[in-house]
Amino acid sequence: ICQSGARVAALFARDPRSYALLQACGLPGDVTTGLSHDPALYLRDSELVHVHRQVATNDFVLAAFRDDLEGARSRRVPWGRWTGLMPAYVQKKVEGHGRRVCRQSKIDHVVRRTRSTRPLRICDVSNYPFPYFLETIRSAQEVHTDRLHVMLMAAMLGKPTFAYTTAFGKLEAVYEQDFCDCSYGFRSGR
Repeated sequence: ICQSGARVAALFARDPRSYALLQACGLPGDVTTGLSHDPALYLRDSELVHVHRQVATNDFVLAAFRDDLEGARSRRVPWGRWTGLMPAYVQKKVEGHGRRVCRQSKIDHVVRRTRSTRPLRICDVSNYPFPYFLETIRSAQEVHTDRLHVMLMAAMLGKPTFAYTTAFGKLEAVYEQDFCDCSYGFRSGR
């Protein structure tokens, strides 16, 4: 399980599909597996979230999208079997272009949807230090994202949240696991 010599005692998945995969891995019998909520949700009823909800503003529309492989809607490269015949540097260019096109189509969707209601801030806030991450989300009128923890924090802060699909279905899986039975303001992106 671990190359460093450290012993792994337990592994937890945050959605049923990942849990099923974890169970099918053939882990040693002394490794405990389980299904758990995303650890970020432990902030749900915290004083931190309560205080930030109280001082939240509606200064802009936030678009926080990935630009990596996970942000693409599909892991498949459009040219399928031909990619194996391409040199590696060409294949990387093709995949990079696909990710940029997917990200830009999500941004274009937000622009069309919001038009002139509020200024639009486009940034992958998940890469920022936590205080700025929190400040940016609490200042948003609404949040459009394909980042899991941006989605979770926006929902906990009571912001209208538009979650967009990713290549691995992580947002949808965590939403189904943790939010289907509550009143958080999620809406479908695309």
